[in-house]
Amino acid sequence: MKLQIFWIACDAPLSATQQHSLLALLPEPLQKQCHRYRRPEDQRATLLGKLLLLYAIEQRGARHVTLCNPLENITYTDTKKPFIAGAWSFNISHSGAVVVLACASSGKVGVDVEQIRPIAFDEFVGHLPELKALDPAARQRQFYTYWTAKEAVLKGTGQGLLLPLEEVIIKEDTATVHHERWHIRQFSCGFDYCAHVATTEKPSSCVIERIYLSRHGLTPWSAKEQV
Repeated sequence: MKLQIFWIACDAPLSATQQHSLLALLPEPLQKQCHRYRRPEDQRATLLGKLLLLYAIEQRGARHVTLCNPLENITYTDTKKPFIAGAWSFNISHSGAVVVLACASSGKVGVDVEQIRPIAFDEFVGHLPELKALDPAARQRQFYTYWTAKEAVLKGTGQGLLLPLEEVIIKEDTATVHHERWHIRQFSCGFDYCAHVATTEKPSSCVIERIYLSRHGLTPWSAKEQV
């Protein structure tokens, strides 16, 4: 199984002209989906997530689907997880200024990114019992390590927060939930962020590509990271 991860960091507000031109790249239903969010940063993150997906599809030369825009082929499971029939599985996450897309050539995939901020650990011990055994000095980053790993698994199942985090059991680079085994991998997308990807199949290759937003749309960074 091949795994691809695309991420973008964009904390600058989009100009009205730029947002209009970028929205025009999406099918009308997805444009409306972006407009449902009241906060500009949520609109931007949703828009960039869909643009990352469009970018990934085009990079694989997959505009051979029946409709002119491959995003028109997005459908949803009963639990609202999006997918495109016959295409790579995918999952999108965003936090702060960062938006991440993970794509897998087969099997299921989930991804989660979180901006690292101070938290009240006592409120989460019930969901993350692993915190009890941690050195208090290391708790903050380790909290996000466990949180993003478990969230990536739950998002990959399509259940999201319908399943409690404590039901995901992590052991080194694997996780188990409801007798299903997942492979988990942490990756970097900025010092103040923590991110994990989870797949039901072990990747034979993983390429991480940083993208940036130019006047003309999404543009690849100078180099890809093969891990």
